[in-house]
Amino acid sequence: MIDAVNAFRPDVLFVGMTAPKQEKWVAQHHADIDATVICSIGAVFDFFTGNVKRPGQFWQNMGLEWLPRLLGEPKRLFKRNFYSTPRFMWEVVKVIING
Repeated sequence: MIDAVNAFRPDVLFVGMTAPKQEKWVAQHHADIDATVICSIGAVFDFFTGNVKRPGQFWQNMGLEWLPRLLGEPKRLFKRNFYSTPRFMWEVVKVIING
């Protein structure tokens, strides 16, 4: 996979796997990838291809787009929204505080 990516010599690489698989893959392989920017984008490809319908504009405007998705797929998304994301945010805050 890395050889295939590097053969294209991208400036920007979008990785669309499920979370946290995509973040782990990027963390494991970023040093071997010849891209200036690597972005984990999750379901964005599914939204743009129409495979998954985004929640309505109301939810997007309110910054709560995650809520209808959580209600629609609670088993898959509960841990991510209520464990992994807060844990990640805490780690970011610690890095900011500690320099």
